[in-house]
Amino acid sequence: MLNKFREAEAIIPYREQNHREHFHQGEPIRAVLKRVEETPKGPRLILSRADPLFVKALFKLEVPEIQQNIVDIRAAAREVGRMMELTTRIGTAKGTFRDKRGRRLLPVEVAGKTGTLSAETDHGYVGYSWFVGYAPADHPAIAFAVVLGNNPNWRIKATYVGRHIVSTYLAATKPAVPRLLASK
Repeated sequence: MLNKFREAEAIIPYREQNHREHFHQGEPIRAVLKRVEETPKGPRLILSRADPLFVKALFKLEVPEIQQNIVDIRAAAREVGRMMELTTRIGTAKGTFRDKRGRRLLPVEVAGKTGTLSAETDHGYVGYSWFVGYAPADHPAIAFAVVLGNNPNWRIKATYVGRHIVSTYLAATKPAVPRLLASK
C-alpha cells in the first residue's frame, strides 16, 4: 500500500519510535500509518512503531492462528521493557541495582520485575520472593528468573540473587583486556 505513495514523505515522530531501534533514511521498515497530513510539498505520512496497533499488526502477519481468527489479541503491552527498566532504576528493585546516589552497581543496565507472596503452609510461614529480568537492558544477552521461598528466620530477596546472576555472567563473558608489555 505504501508503494502508491512514492512521492510522499513518511516520518516517524520521536514519540512514535522504539528507543532501542535505529533506522537509516531510505531503509525499508514496517510501521502502522497513523495519519496523512497535507503539506505544500505533498502528502506527509505519519507512521508509528510504538502504537499498540503496530504490535497487533505484526502478530497478525506472523502468527497463523491470529490470521485464521483462532486466537484474538485483546491487549498488547509495548512498554513492558521500559517499565522493567524503571523497576531497577527508580522502582522496587532500585536498592539492589543502585547505590544511595542512584548510580548503577553493575556496568550494564538491568531490566526486571519483582514481587512477593506470603503463604501459610503445613510447615509454617513461607515468604516467597521472585524476580525476572534481563541484561543488558538495551541489547539483552541474558534472561533469568529467580523464585525463593524464605522461612521467617531467613530473608534473602530474589533481586539480590538476580544481581549476582548478572554479575557472574558479566565476569564470565568479559573480553580479555590486552596487557601492555614493557621491555628493557
